[in-house]
Amino acid sequence: MPLNPLRLLICLRPGPAQQAALARHCAEWRWAPGTRTTRAPRLHLTLHGPWLVHPDLAPQLQRALRHVAQSPLALVLDTPAAWAHGLAVLQPDAASRDALAALHRCIAVAVCRTSLAPARWGRPHVTLSRNAAGALAPAACRPVIWPVHEFVLLHSPPYAQDYDLIESYLLMPAFSPSGTAANPTPPPAPAA
Repeated sequence: MPLNPLRLLICLRPGPAQQAALARHCAEWRWAPGTRTTRAPRLHLTLHGPWLVHPDLAPQLQRALRHVAQSPLALVLDTPAAWAHGLAVLQPDAASRDALAALHRCIAVAVCRTSLAPARWGRPHVTLSRNAAGALAPAACRPVIWPVHEFVLLHSPPYAQDYDLIESYLLMPAFSPSGTAANPTPPPAPAA
């Protein structure tokens, strides 16, 4: 009997403090009646994927991702936006986008060690709602500060309420032979 493909994605998941900050941010929006916001366990920022893959490929991807060497990040999410097709999102500031792009590139190198193609880099964001037609973003918002110490590989089962965590990967800098960090990524300064 053939195995069903897995829907995998590589992303960042906010911890409880960031989930609470995102919930406070959602309260600042003006939502149309009937709008459902993303439940806390489903909040994430996608780095690569999703891919539909044979289950035998998951361990290969897991092994490749264990070799990603990148310093922890400090993200600042400060730009709310209502996108087409009813998407309501919160986007990072410019310094955070640069740090995320660097992490995306490091992960892409690992993904290339498998038979998967790395995802092209788009507009990083956290989706607040997928059915937010008519929603009004706040004109200004308090930034959500998000210290990032890991990224995760998730499985998104069809019709499931939540994602299944396959593995998490600590962000740690690569060190040169001299013992200094080979890829230091300075955290962005919080917006004033």
